[in-house]
Amino acid sequence: MDEILLEANAEVDGIAVLDAGLRIGITPAGEISSLRVTSIDVEQLDNVTIQASPDRLRDSFIGSFSDSESVYESIIVTRRRPVYILDPGAMSGVVEPRYLVAYSTTTKADQVLTASRSSMLLLGMTEPRPTIELRLPEYSWLPRASQDAP
Repeated sequence: MDEILLEANAEVDGIAVLDAGLRIGITPAGEISSLRVTSIDVEQLDNVTIQASPDRLRDSFIGSFSDSESVYESIIVTRRRPVYILDPGAMSGVVEPRYLVAYSTTTKADQVLTASRSSMLLLGMTEPRPTIELRLPEYSWLPRASQDAP
């Protein structure tokens, strides 16, 4: 189903806190197709110094594809911004700002193009050389189909 998502998140010092806000999905016909209201308690501890430059963040994102055996036809970035996000499965924790890059890829193998689902990569921002701290979605928890299935 096609829908337009409207999202508003809580912020700390101008940085969005994911999973703390309101998201409404609306169909092209103007009907509400989804609604999510989430809330978390946020306590600001110490000031954090962001050391990663925009160029270094971009280079780290691009570098995350260099070890792949895939031949990329395109990598389309749909969103990029600093965020606070708690690791999936964690009930609480101390988090520093991360740089979120939402993207999809198109790969080519044997003249066949394959498009990916949207993925997110989260890079650390508190070191001069950003590292990958989290990839979403993490599919390792999904059940796998049997190799013998038709």
